[in-house]
Amino acid sequence: MSKIIALLDKIRVESSLNDEQTGGVILGEDWIKNSKTKMRKCLIVAHLTRKVVATAMKEKAEIIITIYSPSFTQTDSNKIPQAKMELFQNLVQNKIAVYSLGENWLFSEQGGFDYFLSMLDFDYRHKMDFDFIDDLHNKRTVMCRYGERKNKIQLKDLVQLLYQHLEYSFKYSGYNQTSIKGVVLFNEIVNKNIIYKISENVKINAVIFGDIDYESLQNIRLYKIPYIHLSRRILENALLRKIRRRIMEEVSIDLPELKVVKQEEFGTTFNGEN
Repeated sequence: MSKIIALLDKIRVESSLNDEQTGGVILGEDWIKNSKTKMRKCLIVAHLTRKVVATAMKEKAEIIITIYSPSFTQTDSNKIPQAKMELFQNLVQNKIAVYSLGENWLFSEQGGFDYFLSMLDFDYRHKMDFDFIDDLHNKRTVMCRYGERKNKIQLKDLVQLLYQHLEYSFKYSGYNQTSIKGVVLFNEIVNKNIIYKISENVKINAVIFGDIDYESLQNIRLYKIPYIHLSRRILENALLRKIRRRIMEEVSIDLPELKVVKQEEFGTTFNGEN
């Protein structure tokens, strides 16, 4: 088990946006250090949900690797919901460890989004920030990754390339003859002002995103920006392959069974769903 943890730490350290606050071993550090038995099964998921914990218990997995970090910490202003406490108790009783790469791993160098862009042959990649004012008049920043190809590709060909890698259908819009060299990849777009700033950037020819709010979607159509709308679940599930493949590449001896648990609906432990 310690070999897996060492590799996961290495993956996090390699990233330029290492999430020190929420990533790493979330639960079971003592079990990992003291365990002398061979790890038999590991679950790889985006979110820690009731369904994931139930699957881990049923299949006797020793560790769950997540992208997003679950929190079991209670404060005066933030009480732990009963559903989350039940998950925590089940994990402890069955000695199932939890390791999280942290959400910032998605946006980091050599992280999840870089893997996704490299899969589509975008060779040059870097972080890009967009500032906007939210509905409460607070200044906020949303991160994304910019990808650029050596050779341009038409939107219809980029869509076909995506279909080769994804198991689910998705939505897209744009002119078939649109030539694409640079794209931005977002987890979600939740403010229409971001679309205006994208339209001003001459290097960006298309947008790929998980989720989007209604006003932003109307804006992206208004500015006639080619886009690919995947849904966050499709995007997250595609990234789970990156984690599994990386572990298989580097831990060749005594490799445990690595099971990717794909999540169909968007629901996390925060609401006690799925």
